[in-house]
Formats: sequence, structure tokens, C-alpha cells
Amino acid sequence: MKDNQSEHRFLTARWVLPIAQPPRQNTVVVIDNRRIVRLIDRASFDAEYGAQEIFDYGDALIMPGLINLHTHVDYTGLRLFDTTSGFFPWILGLVR
Repeated sequence: MKDNQSEHRFLTARWVLPIAQPPRQNTVVVIDNRRIVRLIDRASFDAEYGAQEIFDYGDALIMPGLINLHTHVDYTGLRLFDTTSGFFPWILGLVR
């Protein structure tokens, strides 16, 4: 067993999508001090960590990262006014 188990947070969902590994099922994401420190399959987790509270998000997907997933459909037509800038210079110019 790991030391300081109570400081860890454990998340699971139907799918876990790591950045540098293939998608995984039946996996627990171990978080320590707000950082992902480990991915472990559920059977190994139960054997190693015992009865810990796991936040189970059910039929969902867990993936790390800060991703701007929202959209403003009305902005798509405005893209025609600047076809050379990257996203951030374009959006800053648009907001100005």
C-alpha cells in the first residue's frame, strides 16, 4: 500500500484517454496534490489500495488538459476577414 493514501483522489469512468497512451477502460486515475500520478487498472487498484473512495463518473470520459471546447458559431463567418493569423492573435483582434 502507498503511504498517505488519504491525500490521494481516485477517479474512474468508462473511458480514460491519456495523452501519450491508447484509450483505456476499467482504469483508475490516481491524483496526488492536483497532479495525475498514475493510471492503474481496476483489479490492481483494488488489490493495492483496498477500500478507497473512488469518484465514478459512469459512462463518461476522463482526459487531462485544458481544452477550449466551447464554440461561437457566429465567429466562423468572421474567419474570412483574417486567414493568416493563428487562433490567439485572431481572437484578440476580433475582440478589439
